Amino acid sequence: MITQDAFERLSPIASDRRIMLKMVDEAEPFKADPVMVETVIVNLVENAIKYIQEGGRVEVLWQLDSMKRKIVMRVKDNGPGIAEEHQDRLFERFYRVDKGRSRDIGGTGLGLSIVKHIMQSHGGEVRLSSKPDQGSEFICEFPFKP
Repeated sequence: MITQDAFERLSPIASDRRIMLKMVDEAEPFKADPVMVETVIVNLVENAIKYIQEGGRVEVLWQLDSMKRKIVMRVKDNGPGIAEEHQDRLFERFYRVDKGRSRDIGGTGLGLSIVKHIMQSHGGEVRLSSKPDQGSEFICEFPFKP
């Protein structure tokens, strides 16, 4: 499965930081570009690994929302969360919540913008649910096309 492939790519950096990666798959197979879906997963999970504390947890949960005819993927972490004043701009290209820390972590500031554009190209959307000190949850909704 695509999520397992993404986890295999990210397991070296996750294990370096003692981050537990977990997947729960309760969804039906659906039509989407598997390379692009893996890119979404890698970007979201890699961000979580970079920003949560050592020994943290990242979970990818796949669900079928039959009422809305959508496949929902949730990427949850138990990290520091994202302050509300940053949430509206988070999916902008090059936007950084903590510019000083980003030098230490690396990256281009494009990952969440790429996620947003991939989701739009699939006719879906991505949104964030986060509060400081309560972790973050990125919710990606794909149209369900069996």
